[in-house]
Amino acid sequence: MLLLIDAHAVRRLTSATFQSLKTLKMASSGRKLGSMTRFQHTLPNLPVPPLQQTMDKYLRAVGPLLNHEEMETTRKYVEEFRKSGGTGEVLQNLLEKRAKEKTNWLSNWWLHVAYLAYRLPVVVHVSPATMFPLMPHFDRTEVRLKFTSNYMRKLMQWKHLVDTDVLPPLKVGNKPVCSSGRQKMTSSCRVPRPQIDGQVMYKPHESRHMVVAHNCQFFEVDMFQPNSNSLLSPPQLYRQLEEVIAMSPDTTIPPVNERVGLLTSNDRDTWAEARQRLTADNMNMKSIESIQSCVAMICLDQPNPNIRDIHDIAMYNDDEMSIACTRGLHGNGVARNSGNRWFDKTMQFYIGGDGGCGSVLEHSFADGLPAIDLVDTLLDYCYSSEASSWRAEDAQSVSAPQPRKLVWNLSDETKRDILESAEKLDRFPCLLTDRY
Repeated sequence: MLLLIDAHAVRRLTSATFQSLKTLKMASSGRKLGSMTRFQHTLPNLPVPPLQQTMDKYLRAVGPLLNHEEMETTRKYVEEFRKSGGTGEVLQNLLEKRAKEKTNWLSNWWLHVAYLAYRLPVVVHVSPATMFPLMPHFDRTEVRLKFTSNYMRKLMQWKHLVDTDVLPPLKVGNKPVCSSGRQKMTSSCRVPRPQIDGQVMYKPHESRHMVVAHNCQFFEVDMFQPNSNSLLSPPQLYRQLEEVIAMSPDTTIPPVNERVGLLTSNDRDTWAEARQRLTADNMNMKSIESIQSCVAMICLDQPNPNIRDIHDIAMYNDDEMSIACTRGLHGNGVARNSGNRWFDKTMQFYIGGDGGCGSVLEHSFADGLPAIDLVDTLLDYCYSSEASSWRAEDAQSVSAPQPRKLVWNLSDETKRDILESAEKLDRFPCLLTDRY
């Protein structure tokens, strides 16, 4: 069972809902490879609703929020706005002109107003998450790392198909839908700036690694053979993940005011100011650049002691379900895994030592349909016979590049910025409980 999680709801994708997603997945993974974007020119442009229809809908929407006197005043303004030759008609004509010139007259405005100019933290307020089926035996390091190695390699193969435009297009049933969102999901990152954020995307030759987070520390992990375009094998990735864990044992977990990832949980203007101080040091800028340019972030999480050691989500009680689901939204707080994140990164996949796994999406770059399709593809592979065809022991007989730990030079001011971010995060209403 796959769970979709956002700030307002937790939905179990079962029965009809799950079936519709399965239909999408089957349509997008057809046997014959073709141009992923070959249907883009056939998709209809976003229409502009008629002015009178928009005004009627607006009145219906505000009706429950206003008393009689307020509603009458609002109706008066609406009638003035919608009259022939009025302001509404002038603006409607401008919208219709814009719609003729653009595929989607709303998308850039929506991106800027709903996402990039939104000043609250992306954590909980913006970024949705998914929760995978509960993974059995993930308390055993070899089981968890084998799954992660297969997952990382399949993600790289998927990215290559997207980069070369040969992945089958997304469809719902037999109807194609926009596939362009897939191109933005990897090798991209949101960047905090005053008043309105920015975005960065990297070309394939600039993004040949992933960043693995473990114990609130970050490691650059190569995905390709040195000086080659050949992907590392799953045992070689496993070897690197073993090194990451060896380089960041529990005794090395940094104090709260040195967990740099917590900065990304703050409101956007505060984080933008803190980032300017952080990146004044060249070493810090190089570490951030590695995170921004990586294909995706893999978060190897510590188990949550408030979740029983069971292997079926259906056996969770309500508190356990909330804890498991919200790990994706916020990491369950500073004392758990919130510092093991970089919330600006478009795609983060968290792999818990208690079998709780999933993804968290930075929403300005990524949307639901392509993200769910990607997760479905990766999980299908991880359960396949090919993914099971090698053993963890095979990693001991291969050589692999050495992971590179990302290093930070933290000033006292930046340490105060991190501590402030941590305190704010733990004051989120959804975290003001002892159940996490």
